[in-house]
Amino acid sequence: MNIDLSMFDEVWDSATPEDLKPAKKRVPDGRYITRIERAEWVQTEADSVPYLSIVLEIDEGDFEGRWLYKRYYCDQGGLKKLRRDIATCELDMPKSLNDFQPSKMLDLYLHVGKQTNERKMDDGTVKRYNNVYLNRRIVRVATTGEAIKPDKIYNDDDVPF
Repeated sequence: MNIDLSMFDEVWDSATPEDLKPAKKRVPDGRYITRIERAEWVQTEADSVPYLSIVLEIDEGDFEGRWLYKRYYCDQGGLKKLRRDIATCELDMPKSLNDFQPSKMLDLYLHVGKQTNERKMDDGTVKRYNNVYLNRRIVRVATTGEAIKPDKIYNDDDVPF
């Protein structure tokens, strides 16, 4: 198939490597305050295995606006982690997986940890992958948007009214 692309030559010539933005660096391992941007059930293309896909947007610091990704596959390990993280998000535990509504996770603020790991494959190559751990839910103060850190959480007995 022969396509004439000459009408794009001017654009092609004007696009130089110096004009391109540098590639973003990976988000380093560490702890971040995040907001759940997306939470939805999806399926793998290869074998149609369902999993819950969560996108967490970093809300503070040098990497504000960048995303971290977490998946919960529908297997014994993945579903145990999902139950643990539903509790971490302080959501009501559904009676069955069909009752779980990922949309209830949207806009929750969480303190998370990101850790990069490596696994040596059978062919000798090394595969890098990231684990994201949901540590605790963070409540935001409505007037300022400031995160309440654990050292700022008060008992009802400490409130004067």
